[in-house]
Parts: sequence; C-alpha cells; structure tokens
Amino acid sequence: MNIDKRHVLIVLILIFAVITTPYFFEKPNSGFNQSVVPTQTAKIQNKVQNLLTEIAKKYASIEGYSAEVFYNNQTYKVLFKKPNKYVAESENEKYYCNGSSVWVYDKKNGTLKKGFNVFTFLDYGKYIRGKVVETQEGYMVNLLVVDKKTLLPLKIGSIEFKNVKEVKGINDSIFTP
Repeated sequence: MNIDKRHVLIVLILIFAVITTPYFFEKPNSGFNQSVVPTQTAKIQNKVQNLLTEIAKKYASIEGYSAEVFYNNQTYKVLFKKPNKYVAESENEKYYCNGSSVWVYDKKNGTLKKGFNVFTFLDYGKYIRGKVVETQEGYMVNLLVVDKKTLLPLKIGSIEFKNVKEVKGINDSIFTP
C-alpha cells in the first residue's frame, strides 16, 4: 500500500474538521449572561425613580432653608421659605420678597426701592423632574444638584449653594422690610 502525501494531508484535514466542527457551530460566549441585563436595567430604573421620589419628598417636607449662594459674581446669605419668600443679603444690598413684592435695600445709599424677583431659582422644586444622574457632588436632576445625604440643593446650573441647612418656624415678617 502506497500512501501518498496528498492522502495524508486530506486525512489530517478531515480529522481537524471533525474535531473542530462543534466549535464553529456553537454560539460564541460574549462573557456575560444576557438574561441578567433586563433585571439590571430594571433595578437601575427603580433606583433612579426612588431617588427622584426621595428628592421630591424631601422638598415637600421642608418649610425652608438657609444657605450661602454664589450668584452673579456675588455671595448672598439667603433665607428661603416655600413657596417664594426670601431674604438675600450681599455685601452691598439686601433683597426682600414676601411672595408678591420685591424690595432692594442699597446699603451704601441707605435707600429702599421696588425690585424684580431675580431669585426665582431659590424655589428648587420646579427642577425635580426627569432623569436623575449620580455625580461626585450629589444627585443631578435637570440643572439641580442635591447633596447625597441631605437632598438639599448644592447647585442649580452655575449657581452654587454652600452651608445649606433646613430651617423651620420661619416668621413671615422678616420677608418685608
């Protein structure tokens, strides 16, 4: 029996084909269990919805807050009472809003005049809707970033809040000069 090199090569190819055939027809394993993906997505969506609910509950539960607010290149000491009353004081001026009227006291001139409500952002409840994203600073909803522990505002857009504290028992008389 004379074995030709071509026959040996054909036999080796056939053996290789038989051994490796299951490998070529199996579904490749991508490294993760695809059945877990919908479960993880649902968990993430639930967490986001729960965060949004917790932030909204916190906002609903507070009467007001005090903070240092960096706005328009100035720092203001602010006392805010829901829904739209505030006192905001900077080095040169003090704003009063009783919910319907705004007054601005000019400290240098000692004058008081009617003003415009430029601090509408203080009522941050209107920003609590949409998608929640976790950042290093806190949880971000739209333009609002809230502290992870207190759920009180840290930022609204480029406006920064510091030393934010919940305040109760705020007397309305302080919002009128």
